[in-house]
Amino acid sequence: MRSAGIRTAATSWCSFGVDKWGGSNITVFASKDLEKWDGRLALNLPGWALYNTSVCNGTLANFPRGFFP
Repeated sequence: MRSAGIRTAATSWCSFGVDKWGGSNITVFASKDLEKWDGRLALNLPGWALYNTSVCNGTLANFPRGFFP
């Protein structure tokens, strides 16, 4: 993963993905330019089987301060 250098609440692309099909972790990835992405663990649900992912255009202001550098 390459760092996107995200430091503001500017409009960005976000993607949520599972660690593996039927995995128990969801990672959120964010990018300002759709080329460089930064990822952080969003959910860890041991014992759950997760499959869904999504991409959205939104604001990083919805994430806790410091979640993305």
